[in-house]
Amino acid sequence: MRRKQWVLGIICMLVGVIIVMGNPAAAQAAGQSDRNAYRAVFDATYYYNAYPDVAAVCGADEDALFNHFVSFGVYEGRSASAAFNPQAYRQRYTDLQEAFGNDMAAYCRHYVAFGRAEGRNADVDGQAAVQIKVTVSKKAAQTASDTTAQKEEKTETTGQDTDKDEIEETTVTKTNKAKGTAKSAEDQKAETDKVIESEKAGTVETEKSTGEAKSTEDEIASVQESAAPSVQTGDMAVTAVTEEEEAGPNDAQTVIGTYTTYYEANVSRAVNVELAAQRINGIVVAPGGKFSFSNTILDRTTANGYVEGPIFVKGEKSTGIGGGVCQVSSTLYAAMVDAALPATERHPHSLPVDYLPAGLDATIAGNYMDLKFTNTFEQPLLIEASAEGGKLTVTLILQ
Repeated sequence: MRRKQWVLGIICMLVGVIIVMGNPAAAQAAGQSDRNAYRAVFDATYYYNAYPDVAAVCGADEDALFNHFVSFGVYEGRSASAAFNPQAYRQRYTDLQEAFGNDMAAYCRHYVAFGRAEGRNADVDGQAAVQIKVTVSKKAAQTASDTTAQKEEKTETTGQDTDKDEIEETTVTKTNKAKGTAKSAEDQKAETDKVIESEKAGTVETEKSTGEAKSTEDEIASVQESAAPSVQTGDMAVTAVTEEEEAGPNDAQTVIGTYTTYYEANVSRAVNVELAAQRINGIVVAPGGKFSFSNTILDRTTANGYVEGPIFVKGEKSTGIGGGVCQVSSTLYAAMVDAALPATERHPHSLPVDYLPAGLDATIAGNYMDLKFTNTFEQPLLIEASAEGGKLTVTLILQ
């Protein structure tokens, strides 16, 4: 009797295999279901405009853009549309993390079916993930709005007081900051004509201390461009911060990598996240210099300010002093990946983490697991880290 049952079980199993092999559509149903979930939140026009690096490879081909998002973008933290970023949606809601884990398609389904109607926030807080500082040349700051009178007007004066008066009275684009109001173009033109008239009458005194005078046109060109231009980076659209060029090229700073993750701000673990972020913030690594995350944040002890939080121990969830600091090391490592800065030591967690995609995490433990790197750039490398209100951001900047 048992032998018959055993034979019958084998036959049923073989029949099941034959059915699946004979019906590949059924075997692929789950994959197609996931693609449908991604398609429901995907905006090809947004994806094309937001990510020039993807557009350069895929062009305006909607299918190619969608395939990139499904295969890479969703795991890289890219947004599917202006309103929906799957990684941000997952990281923001712990109830969804418990239900869906790493199933990114499930987050898309939930947002479409429930989250949007519930008013859940699925974007990146309306802020750029990266803020790039753009240095604007002084010569480039002169705009087409310069008037003919400004271009023709050239003085030989080098006295500081005279230069200041001429700039304030002849530049039609200058804002009257002392009074908080702008002069009209008509008033400015009248004042310009008055200055020119005064020069012709010989009332403006000039001195040649250097043998070569500056022109008002060159002075106007030194005025910083007031409107910050909008630029885009490979990962997200960002807002540029316009700065006036200073003494030399070494003064300019360039963001080379950044990453943001989210955490619960009202639990004890947040103390460790915010303390570790504070301790790596402002660290500058010289060219060729070495960095150790574990040494920088100090030993995870109560004496150093750390508290008990959840940790992983040999593939099991547990608690320990300093639980949560690995989110900071992992966010730093993700920023290093974004900057193409290799780690000289890095260890993955023994279990998946829920605050960033697989492969971007970096755990530390005692004095035997650490995150380390060497600054391979020719400029000093600044680490900026901020953790507040459940949002953790680490940015790498070349000085």
